[in-house]
Amino acid sequence: YQPVNLFFNCIEPEPGENDGKCPIILLHGLGASNRTWNQVKFGLYKNTKRKIYSLDLRNHGKSEYTKDFSLKCLVADLENFMKNQNIPEAVLISHSLGSKIALEFALRKPDMVEKLVIQDMSLFENEKSKEHVKVVMEVVKQAEKLISKLPSSVTEEELYKMMQPYLSRAVPKMLKTSNTSKKLIPIPVYKDKSGKFVWDLNIEAISSFEKNLLREFQIDISNDPVYHGKSLFLSADHSIYNVERNKELVLKYFPDAQFYVFEGGFHSYHDEFPDLFVKVVTDFIVRNTE
Repeated sequence: YQPVNLFFNCIEPEPGENDGKCPIILLHGLGASNRTWNQVKFGLYKNTKRKIYSLDLRNHGKSEYTKDFSLKCLVADLENFMKNQNIPEAVLISHSLGSKIALEFALRKPDMVEKLVIQDMSLFENEKSKEHVKVVMEVVKQAEKLISKLPSSVTEEELYKMMQPYLSRAVPKMLKTSNTSKKLIPIPVYKDKSGKFVWDLNIEAISSFEKNLLREFQIDISNDPVYHGKSLFLSADHSIYNVERNKELVLKYFPDAQFYVFEGGFHSYHDEFPDLFVKVVTDFIVRNTE
C-alpha cells in the first residue's frame, strides 16, 4: 500500500511544559477534515499539555487525492505520518472512520499507540450501520448534483437550507432534537476564487465507500490480535453503533477498555458536547498517565 503524505495542523506546547509526553493525534471521520476538531483541540491541549496533531485523511481536505481508498491504505498513511514526524508512540483520538483506522492500527502496531480513544465505532458493521452508510452516500450524491449547478451568489447559509430535505433523510432524529444542527452536520465544501462551491474532499473516491464497506473497510481480527493498552470507547444512546451491547466482544480484543455513554448523543460527540468531550477524554488521558 503506497502511503501518501497527510496535511496536518499542530499545537506545540511551551518549552518545558511537555515533560516528554507522547503527542496526541486526532483522526476525523468520513467526509470531514481536521477542522472537525476545532471546538475541542485547544481544550485537549490545555488540559494535557501534549503536542496535538490534527490530520486530514487521504482524499479529504488538503491531503493527497488518490483512487486507492481502503482501511489498509489509511492505516499505512498513519504509520508513514508518524515515522516522518519522528513519533514513536502517540495517543490516538478518533471519530467514525478515523476510529476504524485507530482500532486497526492499535491491533497491528500496539507499540506505537500509548492510549486509544474511539468515538462512535464498533469492531463490526451491523445492519443499522450499513443502512445508515447507504442513506448518507445517497445524500452525498444528491448534494453533488445540487452543488454543481449553484451560482456563485449562493451563500453557505442558503446552501444549508437547500440541503435540509436531504439531511433530514440522513439524520432525521438529530435534526428534530437539535437546535444546533448547522454545526453538527457540516457540508464539506468551500468557495473557490470564483465564488463557486467546490468539494473539500475527493468525491469520486468517497462515493466508493458504501460499495466497498464490507470488503475494504473491515477491521482484521482473523489472527485474534489484542491491544493491551488503555482504551476508551465513547458511545451514545442514539448511536447506530451500540458499543454498550458489545462490551464482551470489545474486551476480547481490548481487555483494558473503559466505556462512556453520552446521554442524548448521536454521532459526533466532540461537536454535540464539546466541553463534556474534553473533560471525559482528558480525565482518561491524565488519569492513566504513568
